Amino acid sequence: MKHLKLQAFKGRLWVPEECSPRTIALDGAIVGVYSDPVKQVFSFDHHGEVPRMGYQATCSQVLNALITGLDPAGFNILVNDIDADVVTAYALLLRPDLKESPYVRQFVNTIGLSDNYGPAFPFTGNTMNIKEYYHKHVLGLLRTLKKAEI
Repeated sequence: MKHLKLQAFKGRLWVPEECSPRTIALDGAIVGVYSDPVKQVFSFDHHGEVPRMGYQATCSQVLNALITGLDPAGFNILVNDIDADVVTAYALLLRPDLKESPYVRQFVNTIGLSDNYGPAFPFTGNTMNIKEYYHKHVLGLLRTLKKAEI
């Protein structure tokens, strides 16, 4: 697999026209959802210029894109903030084979609902194993990335 190129700049906003071909923007790096299949520039976002009730969290959008055929090999990845949603989306882009795992799909759904709707979808009952996995794996990576101070 061709490597991904991560470009992370805290607070930076890109516009689609300035993006090189084969670029994916995560969670607001390009404001709103955007898709140019010819230039292969995509924005997975659920914050700006989209109705929150109508869009899934970024990691869920990325998972669905992978399931329906997106091959992220060799893409530039744009990030302007680090949170669990972005870390999960980036992990999926690094390891698109994870899209086949029922456990990963449940994990992404849980993180996505929590990120998108906050305390309306708390970790409870059968999501507790996912919460433990999240604390052990995702938060550790999140702390590491935040120390890098994008």
